[in-house]
Amino acid sequence: MSIIIGLSLLAFITSGMLVSLEYPELKGFNFCGSFSISIELTALMLALVIYIASFITEIVHFGIDAVNYG
Repeated sequence: MSIIIGLSLLAFITSGMLVSLEYPELKGFNFCGSFSISIELTALMLALVIYIASFITEIVHFGIDAVNYG
């Protein structure tokens, strides 16, 4: 698991780190600035969450099936 996280962080850092953190400021009727994440990072994180969640559900499923009835 550390390999997956390490490689994704390495890809994130080498791609230019498209995450910025600024204080939100009121400009007109809307706030400008604040925390923004690129769509690529969002897609990567969503894919990793679904991938790891599928392994966890399989482990729980087979763990429940391993228990004898009665």
